Amino acid sequence: MEKFDYREKFFNQYVTTHIKYFEKISPRSFEITAKGFNKHIVPFLPEDKSARILDIACGPGHLLHFLQSHGYYNAQGIDLGAEQLEIARKMGVKNIKQADFFQYIKENQNQFDLIVASNIIEHFKKPEAMQALCLINEALKPRGKILVITPNALSLAGLYSTFGDFTHEMVFTPRSLSQLLRVFGFSTVKVYGLGPVAYDFKSEIRAFLWRCLKNVYKICFIIEQGTGRSIWENKPIFEGFILAVGEKKD
Repeated sequence: MEKFDYREKFFNQYVTTHIKYFEKISPRSFEITAKGFNKHIVPFLPEDKSARILDIACGPGHLLHFLQSHGYYNAQGIDLGAEQLEIARKMGVKNIKQADFFQYIKENQNQFDLIVASNIIEHFKKPEAMQALCLINEALKPRGKILVITPNALSLAGLYSTFGDFTHEMVFTPRSLSQLLRVFGFSTVKVYGLGPVAYDFKSEIRAFLWRCLKNVYKICFIIEQGTGRSIWENKPIFEGFILAVGEKKD
């Protein structure tokens, strides 16, 4: 069998063979995702609007569009997929480039105040994930921050996302993700669950029902794992996606 780069094969047609079958990318989808960014991402953004922000694997540009529309004029993004970048350009997203992450980040050391790795780390193999975190640490300025978003393998909803993409290589729980960040030089690492964000009446109902279901998950977890008491610490997160935040040490 002829050898080929499977990532190039998949990501060059990522929209037409994958995304378009489960996601409707439109101005409306940008408005809806902006609601989530307001709740989950804004608390970790630099106050300085001139801060240099890099969105790795920016895709169609939802986050970059949000950042740039909120005055972060030095926010930029890279992605392997030409199809996704074309959508981003049509949506008015600026400062985007088709590039390989590993090569690009090596050429931009000590440059960024914030690096966002949203739905990308699960595409790496273990050695690649380790190299990626090391390079990101080197690309950040002192006390710069990293935001990592990935499906949560502790959650049934997270497993649905994890195994819904052939290009996913790894799975993470809050505990394993925070471990990875600490090993590669990030301090004050915290992990948060990204729960449903209401944007209309139906999503309000969904958000309410999720809070009820989450309590059921907690009860099941305590029955199975216990509370830990003085032996260990259990702080399970059951949302389908998790956000890890770390700061580069001085």
